[in-house]
Amino acid sequence: MNQNYHLAVLLLVEFGVCFSLSAQEQGFANQRDFFVDSNLVCEKGTELSKTFLKASEPEFARQLPDLFRWIARVEVRHRISDKGFASNHGSGVILADGQVLTARHVLEQNVEDGDKEKLKILLTMNDGRVFEATVQTRGELDWALLKISSPLQDSQTGSVPDSKQTVHSPIKLALPKPSATLVFMGYPARLGLDAAGKARSFSRGDPGKKIPVTRLDPCLVVGTGQSGSQASPGNLVLDPVAGFPPIGGMSGGPIFDLTGAVVGIQIGVTQTTADATGEVLVYRVDAVSTSAMKGLKPAATPK
Repeated sequence: MNQNYHLAVLLLVEFGVCFSLSAQEQGFANQRDFFVDSNLVCEKGTELSKTFLKASEPEFARQLPDLFRWIARVEVRHRISDKGFASNHGSGVILADGQVLTARHVLEQNVEDGDKEKLKILLTMNDGRVFEATVQTRGELDWALLKISSPLQDSQTGSVPDSKQTVHSPIKLALPKPSATLVFMGYPARLGLDAAGKARSFSRGDPGKKIPVTRLDPCLVVGTGQSGSQASPGNLVLDPVAGFPPIGGMSGGPIFDLTGAVVGIQIGVTQTTADATGEVLVYRVDAVSTSAMKGLKPAATPK
């Protein structure tokens, strides 16, 4: 996704219905309180998203550290040669048995047919561990399933980390409910947020130079979900109520419902702009719903 850091996001009246009473009671007058302004990016956007969740969905907000453990930065190396390699960057979520759900285009964008079977896929967790993965399933729509194949050697200690903590993820799949509050997470532009909420680049560290492994959390966008039309039943659209416009690297990031289950994965962003100025009036997060992921078994939607 080619998104500009300096997108101006104006608020539409239609989004006003997305506020819960608890958020209003906390003194947040309108949705503008939760959106980034023209010069703010994922740092402020995530801070505002967390503020919104603490005010309106405190139980879910307390789950965030546990969910962050299972969000992975995805690097897909292709066209590998003696001179180096080209990489695609995205996000993904670890499921049970070492499976990783992501966007198919992260595996295929700019990748020539002859290189599709030569991919080296690296997953970086928020605690700095790195795992290799292989392609298990390429979905008919823009989703894919990876399989963790092995952990990489720890650059700090020289040891191979215990993969059991990762392959036994508790994350489940579920079907999205209409107009439900949803939370999108991902790693934008090769970045994550440190403990102070500041954006930093990933690094595996260098013990000789006393450079530590980075431990970075994903960024957040909060919104309400609407399933696709009859013509596009597998689509899921997130109308943001808090956060920032997603940018490159967040493709494949999971969309959670408030139970902590994944109901879709992000595949792009739709923008509406003013004809006269080109100013962004609103953005929406485009996703593939779990209902369209053939071969996977999301839980039924509770009535």
